[in-house]
Amino acid sequence: MALSRWGVTLPTHTSRKVSRSDLAHADLILCMERAQVREAVVLDPQIWPRTFTLKELVRRGSTAPPRGPAESPDAWLARIHSERDRGDMLGASSIDDVADPYGKKISAYKATLTELVDLSGRLLELIWPTGQAGIE
Repeated sequence: MALSRWGVTLPTHTSRKVSRSDLAHADLILCMERAQVREAVVLDPQIWPRTFTLKELVRRGSTAPPRGPAESPDAWLARIHSERDRGDMLGASSIDDVADPYGKKISAYKATLTELVDLSGRLLELIWPTGQAGIE
């Protein structure tokens, strides 16, 4: 219902557990909560450099020097990851976690959707800044 205002319907969508294979093949793994980052990295420790909460990646990317045209998105991601410590993912954090609206009123779903749209737009601008020619 919250997505309908964006013209999105998911009549056949069902959730499922992510597999180690899913993670191994992903270039970037974005989670809603630190707990999900921890769970994913336990499944496959090699994914740590490319596994973030959406809010964490936007937060870290926003405070780092911008990605220039000569820096690939993969190099940018590695640079953003280089300052991280696994201990940063302990506990829950309103700084890094997107609130789960499950079981709450429709207004909570709409607030989460608005937050995700904002964060997604900010992340796209960090990875592919306006004015840079081409998308890798």
